[in-house]
Amino acid sequence: MAIIVPLASAQTINVTVDGDVILFVGQPPVEQRGMVLVPLRGVFEKLGATVAYDGASRTIRAVKGTTEVTLRLGSTEAFVNGQRQTLALPAQTQQGTTLVPLRFVSEALGAQVSWRGVSRTVVIQTSGSASPVPLPTASPVEVSSLTHDAQRPLRGGERLAVTLLGTPGSTGTFSVSGIESARELPLREQSVGTYTGVFTVPLGVQVKNAPLFASLRRGGLASPLIQAAQPVTVDGIGPQLANLSPASDTTAAPSKLLIYATLADTGTGIDTSALHLLVNGKDVTGQATVTEAFFSYRPDTALPAGKTSVAVVARDLAGNETRREWSFQLSATAPTAPVPNPAAPLLKPTILTPAANTAVGDKVTITGKAAPDALVRYRLTFQGTFLILPTDGVVTDGEVRADKKGLWSIPEIRLQTPLGVSKLTYTLEATTVGVSDALSETASITFKK
Repeated sequence: MAIIVPLASAQTINVTVDGDVILFVGQPPVEQRGMVLVPLRGVFEKLGATVAYDGASRTIRAVKGTTEVTLRLGSTEAFVNGQRQTLALPAQTQQGTTLVPLRFVSEALGAQVSWRGVSRTVVIQTSGSASPVPLPTASPVEVSSLTHDAQRPLRGGERLAVTLLGTPGSTGTFSVSGIESARELPLREQSVGTYTGVFTVPLGVQVKNAPLFASLRRGGLASPLIQAAQPVTVDGIGPQLANLSPASDTTAAPSKLLIYATLADTGTGIDTSALHLLVNGKDVTGQATVTEAFFSYRPDTALPAGKTSVAVVARDLAGNETRREWSFQLSATAPTAPVPNPAAPLLKPTILTPAANTAVGDKVTITGKAAPDALVRYRLTFQGTFLILPTDGVVTDGEVRADKKGLWSIPEIRLQTPLGVSKLTYTLEATTVGVSDALSETASITFKK
């Protein structure tokens, strides 16, 4: 026998075993010629059967108690305890998943199978005894429609409204898979046969494409679980800002000042159009470079010496907002180091770490050596491929003063990978800056993440 399914098969086919919905990861159940085929292990292990596949002979073997069912991929011939039977459809493979005819194997293993046309649900019931209890041909409690109003990812504090149409006079519940606080929430009948429920998204929760299920109960009878056609995405965690530069409560030189921080979001991603940057209370967002991985701003005029305050507001695509404020000191513009002799040649700096042509982690600390008290100008860029096109950009740049021994270093830099860019390499360049902005030869190394 085959489960006959109406031809509106673009809609999800649900499968329950003793009232529990089966969640299929990857390949879902499919309909062919009005019959349902399901992934091999999803249902039959739920029925308590041991399932094995022999790749050499392309044979499937399911065993439960004293019952053994054997099928071969591509063959309409099957065996139940050695007795030959003919299948309307053969077992087959789709997208690397083995599919088997649902009704044949379920009934061969002692289960009863029925079809709920309204909710497009295959209902499997195990007998639990040698004498199976017949299922009713139709349930007096049915669900005809399940929808929700989430047309985009929901952030913390927003509400998800659920609407179910079904048998009047029932009580209902709905659940969002993957969210503990969204289990068995009530659906209340607002008008005849129309049930509604609401879930308020908590902070700190993230799920992507989560199934939404619901069912009705009345007088001890329950409808099959039905799954909404559209999944739900929840993003209750805002963006993260890190690697602030200049770091909070430090002193920086005003020359070639670069204000910079990395951005990250584990949910829906950074909304680059919604970032706002204020420096000393002035909105400089229009002059800043903003990507999904970082933002940077270089003032076009020198900022005054003393305290400089920075305020950033970043949002993700769900609308979660993160605010970050910090401050640092700008030193006076007058040079504190000895003025170099303009006639003396500028010594080329040396890059000590990282070593050339090596691989580093997500963060890198750069060190080098130059003449004592020398001003070293650095620039770190990335090169890679976006789809098939070459791309590049600046990670960070600036100036740093060597100490009395000629040692210089750049604070820890996070190597955030730009979205969609592959085959990444990084190039670090450093030069010594002299009088009238004269430059030494450039030291350069390339490394990988």
